[in-house]
Amino acid sequence: MKTNLFLSLILSSIIFIAYTSCKKDNTTTTTPDPVCVAKGSYIGSYTNQNNQSASFAYILGDNNFITGGATLTGTQNAFGGYSNTCDSLKWESFNTINSSYYYFAGKFSTNRNIVTGIYKNLTTTSEVGTFTLTKQ
Repeated sequence: MKTNLFLSLILSSIIFIAYTSCKKDNTTTTTPDPVCVAKGSYIGSYTNQNNQSASFAYILGDNNFITGGATLTGTQNAFGGYSNTCDSLKWESFNTINSSYYYFAGKFSTNRNIVTGIYKNLTTTSEVGTFTLTKQ
C-alpha cells in the first residue's frame, strides 16, 4: 500500500512538472518597429565585375514585394521579394529583360537612407558586382 502511494505521488509529480513546464507559443502578432521598415522607393547605381555602371531603381512594397527598373517612373521590368532587419536588406528578383535571377544583399547606412552592398546574377553566375541605393 505504501509502495503504491509512493509511486502514485512520484507519477503525479512528474505529470505536474511536465504539464506546468509546457507553455503555449506566443500567438500575438507584433507590429514591426517603424524605424526598421524598409518600404519605399530607392534609386541608385550598380557596377559589375567589368567596371561597367548603370542606374537602377527599386520599389519595396507591401507584403515584401519588390519591383524595379531603370527609373522609378519607367517600365518596371524586375520583380521579386525582399527581407530586412534594422541594419540590412536582402532581395531576390527576376529581370524580364535578360531573363535572369538576381540576389542583392546590402547594409543600411547609419541614418538608414543609403543601402550599399553586393549583387550576384544567379543565372549567369560570372556576373557579380556592387550597388548603392538611396531612399527617396
